[in-house]
Amino acid sequence: MIHPLFVHFPIAMLVVYSLFELFRFEAAAKQPYWFYIKASLVISGTFLAYLTLATGDQAERFINETGTEFQKSLVNTHAIFAGSATAIFSLIAFSYSIEWLLKEPKASEFLNKRFLNIFLISSKIISKPYILITLALVGTTAITVAGALGAAMVYGPHIDIFVSFIYSFVSSFL
Repeated sequence: MIHPLFVHFPIAMLVVYSLFELFRFEAAAKQPYWFYIKASLVISGTFLAYLTLATGDQAERFINETGTEFQKSLVNTHAIFAGSATAIFSLIAFSYSIEWLLKEPKASEFLNKRFLNIFLISSKIISKPYILITLALVGTTAITVAGALGAAMVYGPHIDIFVSFIYSFVSSFL
């Protein structure tokens, strides 16, 4: 199973992006490259999250064939949180992609002439700071729960106090 080889890269990129979004450093935000740093992190992290989901599907199929009912429920819950995080960050990545394209003169011309207005309007709504901060916070929470459940499955539920807490809480619903 190669899932553990992939999982850490999107987590790192998306959590760092979220930290940059949540803790807005005024000096950094004024720099022209700051947008591109955040955009690169969330777009790349989201792309890698899809690859990670694909490798996770392989691991999930293995558990569904060989695991107990509880293990199957736990893997399914892990997958729901991982998929939710990926969906949330996909919205953010979409918004940053459109905004990035609008910064490029030729792409901006193409988008304004040929692209459906709904995508431009959606991007403008998502890119509002309070929306981005909310999505980043919810996405990071989903990553955290998915990661804790993944750690509990790989290393055991008592690897650390945080994993133990999340595992116990989620297990009470399974």
